[in-house]
Parts: sequence; structure tokens; C-alpha cells
Amino acid sequence: MKFTGVTTDHKWLQLPDELTARYNHWDCYNTARLVPKIHQQLARAGNEAFFTDYFWPLVPVVTDMQRRGVGYLDKPARNEMRRKLRSEIAQLEKDILDGTDPTNYTDKLFNSPKQLAKLLFDEWGLPTAPATRSRRSRSTDLQALSWTLNHFRKRDGPFRSRLHDLFHRSRLQTILERYLVVEGDEDKRGRPTIKLGGTETGRFAYAGGPGEAIQQWPAEVRGLIRAAPGCVFVARDYSQLEARILAILAQDSVSLA
Repeated sequence: MKFTGVTTDHKWLQLPDELTARYNHWDCYNTARLVPKIHQQLARAGNEAFFTDYFWPLVPVVTDMQRRGVGYLDKPARNEMRRKLRSEIAQLEKDILDGTDPTNYTDKLFNSPKQLAKLLFDEWGLPTAPATRSRRSRSTDLQALSWTLNHFRKRDGPFRSRLHDLFHRSRLQTILERYLVVEGDEDKRGRPTIKLGGTETGRFAYAGGPGEAIQQWPAEVRGLIRAAPGCVFVARDYSQLEARILAILAQDSVSLA
């Protein structure tokens, strides 16, 4: 069905209500027409029982999870964490640049690969990772700097702690910019989009803005998400699940011990 008047310049929130309603109507209609065909394809593949007995019963559960939200964001603790991280990042930057002539660089040094390369490879004289098809010469990304650290020479020793500080600063900056910007909804709860079939292994996948996948938050900031009053969070980690399944199938009792 072709909708007249729809162009690539339109944004969803700017579409007329009548046009949005027509689109939603045909979207639902065509989706409904696909249902029997999908069931036929599942049956041919021998997966219909898995879909009806295991996958489909989870749909209302996941829908309820998305509607209710996940955890409460402790905003005062979040703000205090921001302050502490900014202070720690400032101290790390001071330690990294100790003895360096500040007039050679701008205040955007740590966000400028070109300036950072000048500091590391020209002023400090550290070894540069070889260029590859996916990595440019004098790269300062994490993989390239890990190569540099692993190929330190004796004369590079005084800069080892500074490079470790640079790695630590990068991690803290990522936490600050990716996770500590989350505001939550009006009720302070997070509502990421939960995708039932989002991974090949059958695990849930989460979509949304930066930091909304709460289960992926690093340990340093995970405590900012609180349980509802009178409730607790229960963590369950299926450590090395795939390896354990393989050991069971192979009847490898040594690996299961």
C-alpha cells in the first residue's frame, strides 16, 4: 500500500494524525497476514513447539517488564558520583601531564587523537602500533595503546604508570558520559526496550539510549539503581554456561567437576 504525501523529510512526530492512523492500520493488517505464514515456516523447520511452549509465553512477561520499568535511579547518589569522577579524572590528567609543557597542547588534548599522538609518540617517544587495514598510523585507540604497552622498551619504563593512568581515565570518562547521563522516566524508573530474539544464544537484548541497558552497567555505578522499597535485587550469573553445556553433551566429567 502506497501512502501519498509521505516523504523522507517527514519526522514521525510531525506527521498528521490521519496519516499516522492509516500507516498503523496497514502495519497491523499486514502483520496479521504474516502470522499463519510464520507458523507454517516454524512447523517446516521443526520449531513450532519451541515457539508456542517456550518463546510466546514470555511475551506478556517481557511486555509487563517494559511497562513497569527496571529499578529506581538514585539521582542524589548519581550526582555525587559525577562529582567524584570529574575530580578523579582531573587528578589523573594532572598526573599524566606532569612535567609537560602545557603551551604545546590545548585543553582538548585528551579528546584529540592528533594531540594525544603528539604527546605519546613525539614527546614521550613511545612505540607506535603498526598500521593495518582497520587501524591508521599513530592510532591512539585502546587496541593500539595496548600494543604500545605490550611493546615497551627499557627506556619507556618511566611512562608505564602514565599509560595505565590514561587507560583508567578513559574508562572513567566512558562511565561519566555513557551511564551517568541517564535520567530515567518521571517515576525515576528505567525502561529499556527488551528484545526477546535479540541474540543467537537466546539471551535478552536491550535497546535504547546510552546507558539504558542496566544489566550492562559496570560495577562502579550499578549500585545507583535501587530496588523498590521492601524489595531486593537478586543476581544470577550463569558463568561459562555454553562451556558447561558442551561438557554435558560430551560427557566430560573432568570439566564439570
